[in-house]
Amino acid sequence: MQTSPGGRIGSSTMLVEKLVLGCAGAISLQDIKRLDLSRRKISTLDPFVFSKMHELEELDLSGNRVSGFPINLGLRKLRTLNCNKNAFKSVLTFEQFPSLEELYIEDNELGAPDQYIAVYMLPKLTKLNGKDVDIRDTIKTMEDILQARLDTIWKESFAQRVKGPIKKDEVRSLENEFIEDLKAKVTYGPPSLVEFTHHMLTVLAEKQITQETAGLRTNELLTVTPMFRKVVNMAEVEEPEPPAPKPKATVKMIVGPKKNPTASPSGKPQVKVAQVKKVTEKREGSEEANGEVPAAKKAKTDGEDGEEEQPEESEEKKESSPPSKGRGRPKGSTNKTKAEVEKKTPVVKKPATTAAAATTADTQTPKVGRGRRKGSTKAAIAARKEKLEQEEHEATEAVKLKPKKAVVPKAEKKEVTPKISLKGVKPEGYEPIHMLRCHSIENDPTDAKTNVWKCQFEPDPENPSLSKSNVATCGGNTICVIDCTSGKVIKKYQHDREKEEFYCVAWTTLEINNGEQTQKVNVLAAAGTRGSIKLLHTDQLMCYAEIKGERKARPINSLQFHPTEPTWLFCGSEEIVLWDIGTPEGPDLKCKCKKLLRFQAPGRLLGIVVPPSGDFVLAGCENGCYGWNIDVKNAKKDRRHNVEFLLPSKARLAEAIKGEDESDEEAEGDMIDGLALTSDNQIASKVACDGSIHLWDIEEARKGKPNTRKELKVTPDCTLEWCNSDSVYLDIGAWRGGSMLVSGDDQGKIWVYDITKLPSKNANKPPTQKATYVLNWPEDQTEDNSSDSSANDLIINDVAVSSDSNYIVSVTNKNVVCIWQIL
Repeated sequence: MQTSPGGRIGSSTMLVEKLVLGCAGAISLQDIKRLDLSRRKISTLDPFVFSKMHELEELDLSGNRVSGFPINLGLRKLRTLNCNKNAFKSVLTFEQFPSLEELYIEDNELGAPDQYIAVYMLPKLTKLNGKDVDIRDTIKTMEDILQARLDTIWKESFAQRVKGPIKKDEVRSLENEFIEDLKAKVTYGPPSLVEFTHHMLTVLAEKQITQETAGLRTNELLTVTPMFRKVVNMAEVEEPEPPAPKPKATVKMIVGPKKNPTASPSGKPQVKVAQVKKVTEKREGSEEANGEVPAAKKAKTDGEDGEEEQPEESEEKKESSPPSKGRGRPKGSTNKTKAEVEKKTPVVKKPATTAAAATTADTQTPKVGRGRRKGSTKAAIAARKEKLEQEEHEATEAVKLKPKKAVVPKAEKKEVTPKISLKGVKPEGYEPIHMLRCHSIENDPTDAKTNVWKCQFEPDPENPSLSKSNVATCGGNTICVIDCTSGKVIKKYQHDREKEEFYCVAWTTLEINNGEQTQKVNVLAAAGTRGSIKLLHTDQLMCYAEIKGERKARPINSLQFHPTEPTWLFCGSEEIVLWDIGTPEGPDLKCKCKKLLRFQAPGRLLGIVVPPSGDFVLAGCENGCYGWNIDVKNAKKDRRHNVEFLLPSKARLAEAIKGEDESDEEAEGDMIDGLALTSDNQIASKVACDGSIHLWDIEEARKGKPNTRKELKVTPDCTLEWCNSDSVYLDIGAWRGGSMLVSGDDQGKIWVYDITKLPSKNANKPPTQKATYVLNWPEDQTEDNSSDSSANDLIINDVAVSSDSNYIVSVTNKNVVCIWQIL
């Protein structure tokens, strides 16, 4: 199957087969009996895949864009078919499903005659649109009357013309003349059912001609397809040879650097998406005018993009994603604190409409076409194909908007939030090179509402301590893998069974045996609102396993793999669950997942860190920073925290000044909304709304003795100055062993710290360090859905940095991924 751009799955039949298997939860296509493909923006189905589903009995295609079926799907056992809310204009292609018992065709471009035609074509149909079929007796009576009138006209005007041998051209001519004569002379039923009357006359006439000429036809090939007589002039069709597979490019909606508004990076002229649509509609109109049926196209599924190429085939449509819901936090919570929300409610603004496109190529498989017009030469066909390929190639060249370099706000500019002093801070260091909107709903270039929550660089499979230049991002119901060098989305996964919003991702490297050899492969885990974990094989772009926790789904906010056990995955929601995801084996990537431990958390989890020792897990929660010892051999699988780390904060300092009793059992802990491992033992933590980031040694802290309440005060090695923000859930990022620590704020700024150049530790008072760089949001991307747009409305949800510090990636609340490169 094949889906529309923006994260959809390509047209490779092998890939489609695996994706269908994953969707149906089956081992082979022959085992699938029920398949739900609703709300997938599918336009057609791939006969190479569906023809193998010999046991398929129920198929749900509701909420798609299907206008007809290829004639060779072969679903002979299909009993229930739901095609509500599609684009059907005719039901003639349903005749290939003779076992249908239930059919749903509401909300299509169909009328009452089509319902009669469906009942007439499908002898086993008992329910239509949820109601019992009660018109079969009427149809039978009508058929008997029309057959009698047909017999009379045949004997009077046509019987004498088939007394001797007859050629195929003569048979076709006789058939067409007979049908037109019947339509002109025979009337029956109300005017609203004229189309059905003509359909029945056509079917009866074809049967009559077949019977009368059965022993009289010559040895010439006579091609008869009664089911499609209404839409195909068979006199103009001859059987073609299957076309060779050709690579095909498709359009993706990605916002990136603008080098030339009229030229691609390669120097070729650009054609916008609207132009592609115009060319496509022109070709489609030409095909319909000639009475031709477009060749069978492949259906669409979520993942890479691709589309089949035929001289008489329309472009595929763009796919949509479900609207994103709020993050898995307490009901009503936002990035802003209560005080900040009361002070200012952001206005949703409209971004610039000059959205761009990028391309991804995919290899196509051979297709079965309906044939070419008789009389066309090979040279003409080749010329037409070459022309179409050139048009579509030019149409899919990337059109990117180049963001301007970051600039320091002018002194006189009025700040909505407290103004941040940039004194002593260098505005250089990194420059924005790519900006993408790859998590858009409905591929809408103006979508500035979808939150992109997390980003994480992909490790090098041969050396996981280093990163590649690829980064994974999650937002809405999609996961993207982006190449920072080119700014292209190289992989995209979309969850489509139910509404989902992904909040977190995590990478691990596993040694996978595919049946032939063992190789190191990166696996990506993702989770969100539905409370289940998806395990993605990004090379094959497939979700090979889904881990479901408790019956009552709880949103998952954090994922973290164990540093020495690559199959151990920590999952954080209202508790921490340690899973062993196992190692996938064989071509089907089967694996066994096992729950190892459950750690009870005092509050909702926001971040998880596991030091290299692997015997301890640290978590930042909405009410404090807690730690647990890891002991898998311990029979007690549910355990409370071993220690609470009391980090310095303004609130704690204020309590100490006021002389409040720190032993008060009702005291609320600080929200730790940022947590990262910068080196083997150094932890970076951020207390929400505190204006600073603390660096401290986890092993040194664990040497202390907790009090009776398991509390342990932490003295930071260094404090990094951050912005005075009232927003929460703003994470920090670092690569273990790297040189940079990064964090975003609610003004569109990215704070970059070189942690290799920290001041010496002071026993009396922790030293402070200013940001090495403050990266201001590029001017071209400050526009979104309002007239007075400004970067102050933009919130940086998360920031990641590569192991070599060459790239920084930031994700925002306005569906923008920004990639920065070191100068």
